[in-house]
Amino acid sequence: MSVDMNKYADLVDMTERLSRENHNLRKALKITPDECGRIMHESWCQTKRAQGFVHPDEVNDRAEKMGLVSSARVHPDLVPWERLPKAQQDINRHAFDALLAEIRFRAGIEETP
Repeated sequence: MSVDMNKYADLVDMTERLSRENHNLRKALKITPDECGRIMHESWCQTKRAQGFVHPDEVNDRAEKMGLVSSARVHPDLVPWERLPKAQQDINRHAFDALLAEIRFRAGIEETP
């Protein structure tokens, strides 16, 4: 498999530019990547809880045996941000970067050189 080095270099340049732009947007919004990730996680937790999901520690064995809690409605990441595994925290931080890129695109904000 051959790699087009020009396309690869363009992709690297674009990735670095988007990273700088996201950093500048977070700085303008006065929000850190960690705060972004926490906000994304808290929003996700609210949505999941509204859908009936619970953390495994919240499941009562008796309730599960009675069929009141489906194992499909249990999620281990329904924890406070501080207890969320680092890998999951990183996913939330990067999800916000993707959201910022989409906002920039939809708002028609010009890319910085």
